Amino acid sequence: MFIHGTNDPYVNYKSSIKVSKKCKNSKLVLIKNADHGFHDENSMNLALKETINFIIN
Repeated sequence: MFIHGTNDPYVNYKSSIKVSKKCKNSKLVLIKNADHGFHDENSMNLALKETINFIIN
C-alpha cells in the first residue's frame, strides 16, 4: 500500500504512482493537499482510515 500526499515537498507523489504500478497487488491512495507527514488532522484521519481498510480487506 502506498499513501501519498499531493503536496509532499520531499517526494513527488508521481513517484508513488510509478512505483505502485510495478508492485503486484498494491494500492495507491493519494491524499489531496496533504504534506509529507500528514500533519493536519484531516490528512492523518484519511491515511489511518485507508490503512485500516487495507489491512481488514
